[in-house]
Amino acid sequence: MRRWLSFLLVGLLAGCSQQPQHLLRPNGVAVVDDQQLYVTDRGNYRIAQLESNGQITASIGVFGVGPSNIHSGWDLGRDSQGTLYIGNFIYNDEATLVHDGVRSFEPDGSFGREFGGNDYDPALDEPTNEPYGVTVDSADRIWVANYKANRVVVYQRDGRQLAEFFGQFGNGNEEFSGLSDLVVDRERKHVYVVDSFNGRIQEFSLHEAGDTISLQFLRVIGRYGSNLGEFAYPLNIALDQATGDIYVGDMGNQRIQRLSHDGQPIAAFAPAIERWQVFGLAFHNNHVYAADAYNNTIWRFNADGSNPQRLLESKQ
Repeated sequence: MRRWLSFLLVGLLAGCSQQPQHLLRPNGVAVVDDQQLYVTDRGNYRIAQLESNGQITASIGVFGVGPSNIHSGWDLGRDSQGTLYIGNFIYNDEATLVHDGVRSFEPDGSFGREFGGNDYDPALDEPTNEPYGVTVDSADRIWVANYKANRVVVYQRDGRQLAEFFGQFGNGNEEFSGLSDLVVDRERKHVYVVDSFNGRIQEFSLHEAGDTISLQFLRVIGRYGSNLGEFAYPLNIALDQATGDIYVGDMGNQRIQRLSHDGQPIAAFAPAIERWQVFGLAFHNNHVYAADAYNNTIWRFNADGSNPQRLLESKQ
């Protein structure tokens, strides 16, 4: 009981204190327009709203273990109504996962609901989900990439589950080792799923009939390595809806790779710094946005990888 009371006390104090004007281990990115974006500010236990000049103008969420709190946030998605969806993890004092799920918040900060929430008993060796990736498609359906379960689950905005895919550990087709993110290209009817520890992307054709969704395996894109078109622990993926090009956060190689819709490598790029860590990725209006968890900042690139801009100064 004392453990949970301490969490709640810290959350209350956080809610009453002045919000920090810096990011700490940012993860997910959701872009509104050229002037505004939201970032999962994991180290500050919140969703931060940023202007294009790097100013943090608002904070959503309060640290805690309650149903509407953020304890350890991960990826971030946004639908056409402005609702935000964040992967959330709750750990106990021994750093053991005791709950996970995706939580929704409105732009005014009000809590919506939790999608796929699960409790875990620390005394048991239970399988966990760990929702690393959250993607909202053009129909406002929420696609969740469960990293440990190697499973994708799809929800409606009202919380109703529509579909569930995969769940098998391995390195074969439709098998995964660390299913960390995905994007949905409804125009070309493709879904791309990041298979992190296998160093690859798996591509599927998308079939829709009303609320019924099915996927059919198409190809494997890439393999483990450091050459163009190869990956070392890819973590994130983003989509250019206009061209169908995909952008992959190639974390182990400290770069972003751009590939065509059929998986052909186009380019790799990174800012001109010694070290960075891509932990969140988004594409909007011919720009790539990357959350850099190592330097505590957000980078913006042109679609071809040129003109890297740091949106705010980091605070180590």
